[in-house]
Amino acid sequence: MVLKKDIERRISELLKKMKAENIDVVLSTTFENSSLNPRYLSNFSGSFAYVVIAPDKQCICSDSRYWEQIKDQSPLELVKYDRSNASHILKDLLGSYKRIGYEAKTTTVSGFNELKEKVGADDHEFVECDEMINQLRMRKSAEEIESIKKAEEIALGSFTELLNEIKPGRTEKEMAAFLEYTMVKKGADKPAFDTIFGSGPNGALPHMFPTMKKVEEGEFIVIDFGAKYQGYCSDITRTVAVGEPTDEMKTVYEVVKRAQIESEKIASSSLSGKEIDKVARDIITAAGYGDYFGHGLGHGLGLFVHEQPGVSAMNEEKLPQGAVVTIEPGIYLPGKFGVRIEDDIYITGETNEVLTHFNKDLIVLK
Repeated sequence: MVLKKDIERRISELLKKMKAENIDVVLSTTFENSSLNPRYLSNFSGSFAYVVIAPDKQCICSDSRYWEQIKDQSPLELVKYDRSNASHILKDLLGSYKRIGYEAKTTTVSGFNELKEKVGADDHEFVECDEMINQLRMRKSAEEIESIKKAEEIALGSFTELLNEIKPGRTEKEMAAFLEYTMVKKGADKPAFDTIFGSGPNGALPHMFPTMKKVEEGEFIVIDFGAKYQGYCSDITRTVAVGEPTDEMKTVYEVVKRAQIESEKIASSSLSGKEIDKVARDIITAAGYGDYFGHGLGHGLGLFVHEQPGVSAMNEEKLPQGAVVTIEPGIYLPGKFGVRIEDDIYITGETNEVLTHFNKDLIVLK
C-alpha cells in the first residue's frame, strides 16, 4: 500500500533532481497511454490528470469524474478542472515558471504543441524530464516490493490451478482466459498484460497471443503471465509439456534452464544489463542455438510490465540497487516449438532476491 510518506519521499527526491537540473516545475500527465508517472507521484489511479510538482506547489488537477477519488487516494492538493477553467488551466498551473519539465516519451506532437500554445512558448523553456523520473522509479521502496510480491503470489497460485485444466483439445484462448479470470478472482487488480499461451509451433513466436488452436499431445506450451496488484506487476513465464516430450525438446529446455539459472545467479548491482545478458547468451550460443534467442534477457518491472533498467546488450549501465528485473532467456525453433523460463528478481546490491518462487524443472502434464 502506498502511504502519504511514500509520496512525500518521492516528491522530495524529484525536487532535488529538479534543482540539480535547474528545472522549475514538472508536469506529469495521465491519459489512456501515459507513463504512469502521475500514479507514482500522486497515487491517483484514474485515467485523466495533470500532476504539477514545483518547490512551492504540488497539486493534481482533474475533472469531476475523479474529485472524490483523488481526495481518497492522493495527499496532493486538488485543483478542480471544469468548464470555467478548461481553456486556461495549464497557463494557471505553469505560467509562473520559466523552465518546465515535461514527459517527452509519452507526449504526442499535437499534445506538445498544445502545451506550448496554452502556456506560451515564447516565455518558457520546455525540458525533457523522463529520465529524471525513471531514475527514481527504478529503485523500488519496501512498499513497492511488497505489492510486487503479492502480484507474484496471485499469479503463481493461479498458474498452479491452470496446470490442472490444460488438456489436449482445449484452446489457447480458453486456457488464457481461465488463467486471467483466476488471477482476478484471487485479488489481482487485473492481468498485468495480455497472457501469452503459445502451444506447439505458436510457442516459437515469442509474443504470440492466444488463438483458437487446440492443445495437442506431445507439445510444449509457453505461458507468459502476470498479475497487477495495487498497480504493480508480476511477469512470469514457464514452459510445460503436454505428454512426453521428445529428446530435442528436453535438450532445448535444459539449455534454457541453465542459461536462466546462471544469469539469474550473478545478477547484481555490480554488473551491467549487457554483462548479465551475455552470460545467458553465451550458454545458449555454445549449445548451438544462438540464432534462436533474439530478444534481450530481461527488463525492469514495476507499475509497467516493461520499465527501466534493461537487462540486454543495449544497457551498459550497472543495474541500480533496488531495481526489480526479469530474467527470461528463450530458444524459439520456427515451426516446431519454443522454450522460455522467466523469473522476477530484486537487485538488493551485490546479490539478488528471487521473487518468483516456483520450480524451474520441466513440468510434464499427463
